[in-house]
Amino acid sequence: MNNEFNNTLCRDIVINPKFTDDYKILLTSSIYKNPPKLSIEQIKRLIESSAIFSLSDKSNFQKLSLKICYMILEQYGDKHQLLYRASEIILSRLGNLPSIKQIYEKNNIPSTLKKYTLHELIKFPEIVKKQISNEIIINNMSLYMTDFQSRVYDMLCDDYNISISAPTSAGKSFVVCAYIVSKLLKFDKYTVIYLVPSQALIDEVQTDIIKLLRNTSIPLSDVLLHNSSEYFKIDYSSGNKKILILTQERLQNLMGKQSEINVDLLVIDEAEKIKDQVRGPILETIVSELLLINDETQKIIISPFINNPDKFLDIFNIKNNALDHKTDVPSVSQNIFFVDMVDQNITLSILIQEIDNEQRFKNNKMLIDTIPLPKKMIDAEKKAWVLDNFIDPTEQTIIYCDTPHRCNEAIDAILKLDNVEFNVTDILKLVIKFIKDHVHEDYLLADCLKFGVGYHHGQMPYFLKDLVKSLF
Repeated sequence: MNNEFNNTLCRDIVINPKFTDDYKILLTSSIYKNPPKLSIEQIKRLIESSAIFSLSDKSNFQKLSLKICYMILEQYGDKHQLLYRASEIILSRLGNLPSIKQIYEKNNIPSTLKKYTLHELIKFPEIVKKQISNEIIINNMSLYMTDFQSRVYDMLCDDYNISISAPTSAGKSFVVCAYIVSKLLKFDKYTVIYLVPSQALIDEVQTDIIKLLRNTSIPLSDVLLHNSSEYFKIDYSSGNKKILILTQERLQNLMGKQSEINVDLLVIDEAEKIKDQVRGPILETIVSELLLINDETQKIIISPFINNPDKFLDIFNIKNNALDHKTDVPSVSQNIFFVDMVDQNITLSILIQEIDNEQRFKNNKMLIDTIPLPKKMIDAEKKAWVLDNFIDPTEQTIIYCDTPHRCNEAIDAILKLDNVEFNVTDILKLVIKFIKDHVHEDYLLADCLKFGVGYHHGQMPYFLKDLVKSLF
């Protein structure tokens, strides 16, 4: 379909009052415990609109298509099985194969990826093309990629130095880890330095690489995965495949002990941290020193979505064989609700940037409801009330608080709710016993876990923070 014609059609749909009404019901259904229901005709209109949006080359329409597709499937997929097939067509058009695979696995439905009738092959040739081009085979391991990931992987395989920019959920780190594993399979000797700003990201990257390695023919014992700056702990004679996952400070310490480190691939994750006044100069300096002695090293720079990812190529003085690639389309859908607590009223609204090209809504927000609170409440009680009245108790929820004290106030308010029910698993029982035996008999976290409630702040012991992250 012609892009100009399709985009005009998309704009006409978005400003249609019927679409706006249908879309608002769909959005509000994700927050109310007893939500309004869409009719069969409304579901049909929305899924058809999503299919049209998926053909657009404009990111706002692509985001809208993704959001409608996800929400329709989540709310009505169990009642209308044909929605799964329609969603597969939409997500394939969007080049989002990982979501298709995830949807089938989550709902325990046999995958129909790459299984089409002759009629479907003729009617939807673009689907077949996407499902072929976005599948990457690494050592008999089949990985389904988004359009963005597939393009990045191809650029890397062509030996480009790249700066990539995309939203947090776009799978930037995953495609880089997949590329690293492909290189470990290809070469007998290969060294990677993967720079991240925090211990949490060290753990995350290491976990992703180990998961991928376990699906290949490379024994884990053949790969040195290391995250310490203590060079003497690294036995370079024991293996030729090495991945050092470090912060810039650890790399600085490592290079202080051994200045000549031969590196085949350098990854700089969360490169936007270079603007940090304290840690930024360390990152810039240590990368410059490393590349001074490794001019043939392939470089990958990763950052959240920005309009000019090429600026990092300039900052790190990467001139040769350099490209940048960006997308502002996430691989997963999310709804951002605003809960404004003014006096004794709760005002609910939702961010709708995808459909607000005509500036019909103030601050890109669509008002959903204004609800008076049943009694006078402090802030912590208001948060607990919202949790009790709008959040699905089967879903995980994060509540942010300004200080540890306010965190404790929110916990206290949540535990006073009448309907706090939770099935304590055997693992949780062991964790609770461990906390009481080795931290303190009356430590608050132990009592919270009995109700499926945890908390996490800077004043907690490190091992407890790590424990909470693993539990939730």
